[in-house]
Amino acid sequence: MYCDDTADSIEDEEAIPEEPASVQSVGDSMDAGPRDDVDQGIMKTLSSDYDVIYYSDSNGMTRKASEACEELWGLKPENLIGRSVFDLELDGIYKPSITRMVLETGRSIQSLQVTGTGRKLLVVGMPVKNNSGGIMEVVNLSWDLSL
Repeated sequence: MYCDDTADSIEDEEAIPEEPASVQSVGDSMDAGPRDDVDQGIMKTLSSDYDVIYYSDSNGMTRKASEACEELWGLKPENLIGRSVFDLELDGIYKPSITRMVLETGRSIQSLQVTGTGRKLLVVGMPVKNNSGGIMEVVNLSWDLSL
């Protein structure tokens, strides 16, 4: 598994090394098993550097979102999980959907995003690809520029 190292506006991304076979893949279910503890630790660590961390699957369905999404988008994480980024964009929760852009291009995207609550975010969206180059997941890291 690796992150796409070709970015529209981002330079010097490094490939993520292969995971050992015994480690659960990012594309596998994130609802159960020991991966949840790892995910929570990663979310907590990264939340100190980013305002929102947002995971979607290869179909644009929201898998995880950090707690700050409530302040920035007006929805709690549990109200986002299971919802399509395409629908969230159409509903005006955020525009544009960076995940949609990543899924359409297959590349990392850096763009400004405006939220339904009037916030302006800088969002970096990165595809997580399998060994065949197919997108398994999209990870977005956001910074609130409205402060």
